[in-house]
Order: sequence, then C-alpha cells, then structure tokens
Amino acid sequence: MLDRLLEQLGGVLEYLGEVMSVENGYFWMLLGLILIIIEAVLGAATALALGSIGVAAFLTGVVSFLGLHSLTGLIIVFIAVSLALFFLSRPLTKRLMGGDAEDTNIDAMAGKLAVVTEPIGGVTSPGYVKIAGDQWRCLPSVDQAIPVGAAVRVQRVEGATLIVDIESTKEEE
Repeated sequence: MLDRLLEQLGGVLEYLGEVMSVENGYFWMLLGLILIIIEAVLGAATALALGSIGVAAFLTGVVSFLGLHSLTGLIIVFIAVSLALFFLSRPLTKRLMGGDAEDTNIDAMAGKLAVVTEPIGGVTSPGYVKIAGDQWRCLPSVDQAIPVGAAVRVQRVEGATLIVDIESTKEEE
C-alpha cells in the first residue's frame, strides 16, 4: 500500500515538474501572480517594480501558451516586456511617490542667499561667498564688482562655482 502511494506521489511530482517547467506557461503565470501579490502587499515600497516584472512574467506565460516553447525566446520576451513596463510605469510611480525629489547638495544652492567674504571683481575675477557655513568660489551673473559684506543670491551653479546676483550691500542698508 505504501509502495502504491509513493508511486502515485512520484507520478504527481513528475507531472508537476513538467507543468512547472520554465518552458511551460504555467510557471510564468504562477511567477507573475506571486510577484503581483507581493507588489500589492508591499505597495509603495517597491515602486511598481515587482508589479511590472509580475505582469511581464504573466504575459510571458501567455506567449508560451501561444506556442513559443524555447527557453531563450521566453527569457527574451520576459526581459523585453519587463523593461518596457518598468520604463512605462516610471511616470506613474513618480506621481504616486509625490513627484520629483527635492534637490540636495550643490543642486540645492540655486536661490539661496550668501554673503561676500572676498570681493568679486567681475566675470573674470572670482570672489568668495559664505553660504551655510561654507566658503564657495563665485562669479557675478553680470559683469560687475561686488564688495565684501554684500548679500548675493545664487542664480545657478557651474561646476564648483556659484553664479550670483547682488541683493544688497552694507552701504545700501
């Protein structure tokens, strides 16, 4: 009796091995379903990446059922659809995650106020400003001299040089 049960179990496992072969559509559809469920459970933590891969796996299963049984072909379909869905979902992900990220480091300098610590002689003679406790090399956006103590606003950053416009000087206050 035990031999018969083991024989039947072996037959079931052999059948499952054939059905779950990577050349078979059931494998891809099950993989896709698992990834989509994980995406639904984790939500924003995966930023639609697992969902995109899950849908690609599911569609690869459909392609397998339509007649493509080459492992290489199925992997190419899976990778191509994954990449396409991933890049198509990026705008939606950005919108769901709250838009563009805030600028940081040097990109966050534009628009900030600074104080001139070494005079700026014009567009060919850089000076230095102090901003957030750090000294930065700077040039004016228009050809003008800016004295020490003047308040300037950072317009943009070019390399490691701030391009500034004068806001006020000590004499004007």
